[in-house]
Amino acid sequence: MSSSSPPFNSPAVVKFQNDPAKHFSTMAATYDLFAGTCIRFINAYSVTLIPPPNPDTRVLDNACGTGLLTDELLKRYPDVHVNAVDIAPGMLDKLKGLIEEKGWDRRQRQAEGKPGGVETAIMDGNDLKFEDDTFDLSFTMFGVFFFPDKGPGEMYRTLKKGGTAVVTSWQSLGWLPIMHEVQKIVKPGEEPLSMGLLEKWYRKETLEETLRGAGFRDVRVVRRESLALAKDVEDMVSLLMIVLMPFREAGWGEEEKERMPGAIRRLLETKRKELFVETEDGSVGISMVAWVGIATK
Repeated sequence: MSSSSPPFNSPAVVKFQNDPAKHFSTMAATYDLFAGTCIRFINAYSVTLIPPPNPDTRVLDNACGTGLLTDELLKRYPDVHVNAVDIAPGMLDKLKGLIEEKGWDRRQRQAEGKPGGVETAIMDGNDLKFEDDTFDLSFTMFGVFFFPDKGPGEMYRTLKKGGTAVVTSWQSLGWLPIMHEVQKIVKPGEEPLSMGLLEKWYRKETLEETLRGAGFRDVRVVRRESLALAKDVEDMVSLLMIVLMPFREAGWGEEEKERMPGAIRRLLETKRKELFVETEDGSVGISMVAWVGIATK
């Protein structure tokens, strides 16, 4: 992650910049409630883009979070060997629970004579503790914008020649205009939340140039739409509180925070067609659009 200027115009970002491991560990308990729908859609698509792996394939899940990509990959290819790494211990703790539940532990599988399995480690994307040319496949799902300077080079270094990397970023965040409307209701006159440095990643060219600059060839970037889904209005209110509250926790008083759920309900009543997506089964969604980069070393 670059330290030249903050990615958000929110006081809460100071906590994030000073201690990203703590920031994301704090989010771990609720992370899948929002990301578990919109990111899973992107992950499921991304897994279809790779050369089919075999039991000897070594895979890096970089900035793995709670393991959403690892989960999606092992649904299709249950015998691959995955190294899942993240800077946040809380995220990895959540993934370790999934590993135990699914029987993915690498050492246990080796002891039972089974291929594949998952190993985890606390690791910064700027400094991957793996040898050169370790992995056949490398995934960095919505993490590259946190370590844009050294991270892409580390992805390239640790990938074998001829290996495939999949790297994603966001083109648009459907919750951001909702946040702006909430700000107008709860705290009129406040400067609209800005994503700062992350805004350059809305451009397809940023991801393309980043991958080429790291040394990758055959770079291709495709646009993929997704939805963050809630089963009903109250579920959507709960999801948005999870997403939006971190940006306001350091800048709003308790009274303002308490008004957020009411503001979200008001928007769901008055601006549902503008800000939200309704599905045929009655679910309520938020549009999220990603860039998916595929590249070869």
